[in-house]
Amino acid sequence: MSHSTEPSDIPEEDEDIIVVEEDIQIDREKINEMRRAYLEEARSQEATD
Repeated sequence: MSHSTEPSDIPEEDEDIIVVEEDIQIDREKINEMRRAYLEEARSQEATD
């Protein structure tokens, strides 16, 4: 038996299109601000316990 990898051998449900965004920029300042807010909230919760 010979197994070929012709496109016709691929089931239709496996033929997906994947888009990769190359220019993703992470807003580090925003992430750091969110972390600080989370930590401040956690500290204030500890202080009231």
